[in-house]
Amino acid sequence: MKFHNFPSKQSTSSDDTDACLRAGTSPLFLVYNSYVTKLCQKSTFLLSGHDSFDFLQGQLTADCRELSLNHALPTALCSPKGRAITTGIIEKLSDGYLLSVPASMADTLHAHLRKYILFSKVSLDTLPSDILLEAGGDNIQAVLSNHFKVDINDSAYSITDTDTDTVRLLSLPGPIPRWQIRGTDIDTMTELWESLSTVASVVNHTHADYLDLLSHLVTIDDALSEQFLPHMFGYDLIGGMSLKKGCYAGQEVLARSSHRGKIKRHLYHGLSNISHTLSKGMPILNQAGQNIGTLVATSDCPDRHDILAILNTPSLKADPTVEVESSPLSDLKQVSPSLTRMDYQTK
Repeated sequence: MKFHNFPSKQSTSSDDTDACLRAGTSPLFLVYNSYVTKLCQKSTFLLSGHDSFDFLQGQLTADCRELSLNHALPTALCSPKGRAITTGIIEKLSDGYLLSVPASMADTLHAHLRKYILFSKVSLDTLPSDILLEAGGDNIQAVLSNHFKVDINDSAYSITDTDTDTVRLLSLPGPIPRWQIRGTDIDTMTELWESLSTVASVVNHTHADYLDLLSHLVTIDDALSEQFLPHMFGYDLIGGMSLKKGCYAGQEVLARSSHRGKIKRHLYHGLSNISHTLSKGMPILNQAGQNIGTLVATSDCPDRHDILAILNTPSLKADPTVEVESSPLSDLKQVSPSLTRMDYQTK
């Protein structure tokens, strides 16, 4: 339990954490300062066994043939109607696959996969002892490289294995270099935490969520489950959805929607000056009171919210004045996730 108590003892005050999150009222560079956080909002599964590749290929939207020991993929698990049940990241191991999903969807995913795993030679195990960190910023790569004595790959979804054999570094997309760090040994991860916290601010995990927002990455959790096709949040653009790998859950609906060009809902970034907290899943209304979309991400600050919303594009063009919780949304721009940091810096 030593590691699990360590971050709370070393963490910054709530005021410091809030300052890092308030891009609207504090200097923007605070958001991009080096940081480290413990990811409490993620759950991990290990899938192994003779049929694990075929099983995952028939369940996930990503093409598992594109995985390697040093390259992961974003992915989604869909219902037969093509709606994303949850999103996550799939990684290949020498003896199986790691699938990380929002913690709120862990039970749902476990129950869903169990229904299809009965007739396959596949084991599905949770990994509650895994320790998951996220660290980012301009000097984090140098710290990680020096700590583990290895060259760190910073291209999106690349994986660097360390010589400890217990720590994996997964590079995440977005406006700054950042890594998801997975380990199993408490002493090793505590030592790493101490190294990182000498150069990085210790922040709440909502800081990582905010960087996902700035990266235009949508997390489908229990508030958004089974509402959207993966196209609507751009997974087809970053390798998170394939229409060429053959049949999988929801594939027919996704292929038909793609080929007919009937995707009317798209991802938008905008701002809200509402004074109270917004929540995922809130409806976006036009002037006539019609629901034209859904809030899918929001920054956690009291006086300005960066938001992501999935909106009906034709309806938005017909009536661009929209609101959430009776507060107008401004600066709405259609966006998509990207694998290149330069793309975020120029938007």
